Amino acid sequence: PPHIMPTRLLLALSAAKGMRLGHMDVTNAFTQAIIDNVELFVEPAKGYEEYERDGATTKVLKLKRALYGTKQASRLWQNTLRTYLVNECKFTCSLHDPCLFVRWTGNKVVVLGIYVDDIIVAYNDTDTYERFKREFKSRFNSKDLGKLQWFLGMSVDQHVDGSVVLGQQKYIEDMVRKFYPQGIENTIARDIPCRPEDMALCGFAEDDVERSRMRDVPFLQLMGSLLYASVMSRPDIDYYVGHICTFMHEPNEHCYKCAMD
Repeated sequence: PPHIMPTRLLLALSAAKGMRLGHMDVTNAFTQAIIDNVELFVEPAKGYEEYERDGATTKVLKLKRALYGTKQASRLWQNTLRTYLVNECKFTCSLHDPCLFVRWTGNKVVVLGIYVDDIIVAYNDTDTYERFKREFKSRFNSKDLGKLQWFLGMSVDQHVDGSVVLGQQKYIEDMVRKFYPQGIENTIARDIPCRPEDMALCGFAEDDVERSRMRDVPFLQLMGSLLYASVMSRPDIDYYVGHICTFMHEPNEHCYKCAMD
């Protein structure tokens, strides 16, 4: 996913520069953005209807703020947040990543990595960070989640020396429980995820019978979970996952076996 590399880069930079990591969350972010010049109307929720004078025609509601489910909601929120950070807080937006913002005050720096309503904050001065939080909370309804510990299914552990350790133990354990009927306690740890001779057997399904059998197993769901793990914290399985994905649209049973291994 495109948001993962900038996130890991920000964490790597914070470790290299000895910056601390904070975590903030914007409450109902989309609804904090004002609707632009387009007039948008919605039907009221069931139980909240109001009627015209004839008593039969239901009134519609004109949206003043972006609402989850509308096509432009994410764009409006991003524009609202960017305008505030750049124009009012004097942050500079990265030319390479529109979700990365930096503000220097002398030798004190605050770096923001934003994923929708989740905000990672890297900083080298606690007072500067606390001041930013007060500024931000005065404009947006948001929560201070304290030290960054969890982000997009990935655990983040920052040591005293500034080094950062990323992990997905809970995500992987949940994945094993979901896809391995024999139970997590019966799985076997391997240095190599899949044997080369098994990988060589991966290919396309040979007949309709094999295709039918593959439709009965959660192959696509399993591969999606493995892809997310490989991109986030397990680059050691990238080659194996990538190879199996080349047969994604019509895999044979060996593909599923290798994915399970």
